[in-house]
Amino acid sequence: ATKVTADGEQTRQDAERTNDRAKSLGQFIKGILQAAEAANEDAIKLNETLRIQDETLEKSLPELQSEADRMIAELRSRKLNMQQRIAQDELKNAEDLLDKVKKLFGEPGEKNEDLKNEVRDKLANYHTKVNDARDLLREARSKIREADRLSAVN
Repeated sequence: ATKVTADGEQTRQDAERTNDRAKSLGQFIKGILQAAEAANEDAIKLNETLRIQDETLEKSLPELQSEADRMIAELRSRKLNMQQRIAQDELKNAEDLLDKVKKLFGEPGEKNEDLKNEVRDKLANYHTKVNDARDLLREARSKIREADRLSAVN
């Protein structure tokens, strides 16, 4: 019974190791599947870039390898450096244009905004002075009425 129990324990440990290895293998296969899907998406994008129809499902690995080499050679043969320089020049021109627009419209707009704020502050100040003058006028009218009443009493 002790030997059978020991054998059972050994079998259980072996089964656990096998199960762990199977899980590890499953994770590894999932990783490979995700990498393959990513490579497939990249291939589709590359085919769209090169305007090639997607016929990869019917090709063998050597055919795919030679086609990939051909695509890489075609990409290298294209003058991508020239396109990069053109794009950088266009970016610089766009930035220069933006600077000109800011200079023509931004600075005067800021000056106008400053003037507008200054006028707004002066108007608020004048409003305050007008209100103070009205208060003084009311007070003066009240005193005039009081003086007229006192004059009539005298």
